Amino acid sequence: MAEAFGETAYSNSGYLAIDDISLGHSHNYLPVVLAFITGRVLSDDKARRVKILANFFTTIPTNGLANIDAIAMDMWDPVIKSVKHWC
Repeated sequence: MAEAFGETAYSNSGYLAIDDISLGHSHNYLPVVLAFITGRVLSDDKARRVKILANFFTTIPTNGLANIDAIAMDMWDPVIKSVKHWC
């Protein structure tokens, strides 16, 4: 993604969305983290959602974590726990 779109900009990322997108009919899903306002993909790691959240949150600059105001996500318990841990 960085090759195609450049380095990830975390500005204007106070509102995030975390969900999976379907990769066809084979029940394969790609977890993604989006900047909710701009729609920019911030992470599309093929790892399971909890791991991508750890990968994502460790790459955000420290001041970026403080700027997160809200996250839209499904109510899957491991995602909730991960968000609570990091935010």
